[in-house]
Amino acid sequence: MVESDESEMAVDYLVNTVNACRLTLRQDEYDRLMWAADQLGSADDVTDIDTQLLVAASDEV
Repeated sequence: MVESDESEMAVDYLVNTVNACRLTLRQDEYDRLMWAADQLGSADDVTDIDTQLLVAASDEV
């Protein structure tokens, strides 16, 4: 999707998948996702991730 110039949609799908499947993210994973989305101009979409899915390093799943 990124190669097809649909990066915003790609990030949006990824965020929706994380939320719908209740996938937990460590802070470093969230930071990398935010960095990549920022490079694609879609960082605002990442903030839609449910904050309950973010886990501290000591709570890794």
